[in-house]
Amino acid sequence: MGTGAVARPFRPTPQIVAAIVLTVAASAWCAIGMWHEWSVPVVGWLPLPVMGLLAVFECRAAARVSGAETAVRHFWGAIAVTSAFVFAGSVSMCYDALRSAGAPAQTSPRTALIFTVGLAAAHWGLFRLPSRTRTAGERLRFALDAGVIVVTVSLFAWHFSLRHVDSWRSSTGSDFALLFIVAVAAVSLVAFIKVSLTGTGGVEPRALHLLASGTFGGAATAALSPALATRPYLNGAMLAVPISYLSVILAADRQRRAGPERAERATGRARVSLLPYAAVVAAGVLLIQDRIGGPTEPVIVAVVVVFLTALVMVRQLTVLRENVRLLAAVDANLAALRSAWDDLDTAQTQLAHQASHDALTNLANRALLAERVDQATAAGERFAVLLIDLNDFKAVNDWLGHAAGDRLLEIVAERLLHAVRTEDTVARLGGDEFAVLMPGLDAASAGERCGEIVSRVQRPVVIEGHQLEVSAGIGLADNGNAAAGADVLRRADVAMYVAKAQNAVFVRYHPDMDQIAAEEARLAADLRQAIERHQLHLLYQPVVELPSGRTVRVEALMRWRHPTDGMVPPDRFIAIAERSGTIDTLGEWALREVCRQIVSWRAAYEADIEVNVNVSARQLRAPGFPELVTAILAEYGVAPACITLEITETAVFDGGPAVESLRTLRGLGFKVALDDFGTGHSSLSLLTTCPVDIIKVDKSFVAGITGNGQQAVIVTALIQITAGLNLHAVAEGVETADQAARLHALGYRFAQGYYFDRPLPADDVISRFRVDRAKIAS
Repeated sequence: MGTGAVARPFRPTPQIVAAIVLTVAASAWCAIGMWHEWSVPVVGWLPLPVMGLLAVFECRAAARVSGAETAVRHFWGAIAVTSAFVFAGSVSMCYDALRSAGAPAQTSPRTALIFTVGLAAAHWGLFRLPSRTRTAGERLRFALDAGVIVVTVSLFAWHFSLRHVDSWRSSTGSDFALLFIVAVAAVSLVAFIKVSLTGTGGVEPRALHLLASGTFGGAATAALSPALATRPYLNGAMLAVPISYLSVILAADRQRRAGPERAERATGRARVSLLPYAAVVAAGVLLIQDRIGGPTEPVIVAVVVVFLTALVMVRQLTVLRENVRLLAAVDANLAALRSAWDDLDTAQTQLAHQASHDALTNLANRALLAERVDQATAAGERFAVLLIDLNDFKAVNDWLGHAAGDRLLEIVAERLLHAVRTEDTVARLGGDEFAVLMPGLDAASAGERCGEIVSRVQRPVVIEGHQLEVSAGIGLADNGNAAAGADVLRRADVAMYVAKAQNAVFVRYHPDMDQIAAEEARLAADLRQAIERHQLHLLYQPVVELPSGRTVRVEALMRWRHPTDGMVPPDRFIAIAERSGTIDTLGEWALREVCRQIVSWRAAYEADIEVNVNVSARQLRAPGFPELVTAILAEYGVAPACITLEITETAVFDGGPAVESLRTLRGLGFKVALDDFGTGHSSLSLLTTCPVDIIKVDKSFVAGITGNGQQAVIVTALIQITAGLNLHAVAEGVETADQAARLHALGYRFAQGYYFDRPLPADDVISRFRVDRAKIAS
């Protein structure tokens, strides 16, 4: 039998208080009436209709509890109907009794019909309560247990009531009263069996206990009717009906206090019910009691038979309880095994998930992506693959730490998931590289969706209070021309590197790219060995003063003489070095070579020559870069004032570690020049946030300085800005005398370009400085 939800504390309601008072009054009326003849019998009937109305009200309230199950509401609705019919029957019985005028009350057919309908409603409500599913063996045991109980109760009913039917008939005038009591007892019996053997079907268990006890008590009280035959002003219903109504009212209140939570139905193995054994014991006691007063021998036989029966029952109960204990142990072991199996299954599921998914982002990993690509290939399905590589991700790790880098990867993963279709697969291949598998699409269709992906991925991100600009290179390829799955991934990878090489966001694969990728891979491999093989050297381009043309400093420019390819253009191999990561090594080599050359020039020229050294964004963001620079200068004995660090706008636009490194270096005495100004992000705010000493105006603006176009306007505005900010301006790419003259007229004092000189070998730099010194001396 289940246990219901914990009920709210019991607080007597006005209805309960009224019902208790009326029940006590009815009991007192009947008790006093045993010794005193009431002159106004109708008073004894008054509590019945009032309590009937209270019972109907309480049952309807229990049936309307919010959230209660349908079966529970139907049950209490049936009890409300029963209470209503008993109320009507009580009024009809009162009318019959008053009409008898001092004679024993005669039960009319009307009263009998009303009570019969009410009892039918009660049985209907009881039998509609759901019971737990049973096996065939359980159903047989239930039938046997119920049979034992019914037979025993029937024996007691016959012994104490039914065999005295003549007395009932003479005291009540009909057989209906006896039949009604039997029916009420049957209702209580059904309720009792229901609670004990099948569960409460969702009704609060204690409420059903109250109903069973109250109806049984009412039926037992009504059995006193034959004793009232000599007192026509009293009737067994005067006490039986209030007792039954009180139990109904208390039971309905209990259901309402329990709330909408469903009583827990019997689950698992049924416990051993003692009710059938109690019935057998009761029958044995009745047998012995019936034999007392007769001959001794039958009494002894009866006692022995009952005792033997009790011993057999005790033995059976012992065995049953042992079986129940063993079954409980088996159930516990099975539950433990099921739990262990579930844990193992869960662990296997987790391991399988971990083997196929990225631990940080929970995206598919490379293995799962390859598996799905192979599945799509085997199915002959058209599909496209995007490969996405974040730009400058290492700088985030170096600047803010790996926790911030991991958070950036998580954000990018979330954005990718929101940008793709449900049937697409988003994977993290490792590091800052992602992939998207798009089944059912070719490269052209997938390219149309790239706009959404790019717009989501490249939105700024705020991490630890720092706003980061997110950018990426995206390569796209499909399985056209019956390409194998692995080849599609390779093609997308090639397209991605082409996109990064071209500084483009998105590039679609073309067969020509294979050769480009192979060539870049070859050059990247050769570049790693170029320093050891002495294939790199520096040239120095003069920066001159206007209008005299005197050299004030030189800019160090790296050149690579490949053993088979000859001179590799700087814009080509520098880009390869940036993508392959060798730019750090090249930058350190260049700074050391410049310091060595400054020392060499100092010995020959007897003065320090200032040199501009180009520094990449990757170098600036590398941890410990200021310390590395100062250590190299200290190694060669070069003062920081001899070195001007040339950077691009892109390197410092996002702020962060690059700007912090520049502030540190500038504080140590280095100068900072902002190269190619106007071609990058072109933000004037850089001039106030970035520690800059020199602005180098890009040659694209200088080329149109002699005309009246936009370039001339920009160059004019820049010299005014630099003058206002106390910065030096250097015009790059000067190729004609007219350009030099125009720049000087606008206020420019420094320039650089082929008009003044091409990049020179180190030995020629000394010659140029000596010539300039001679001109000044003359």
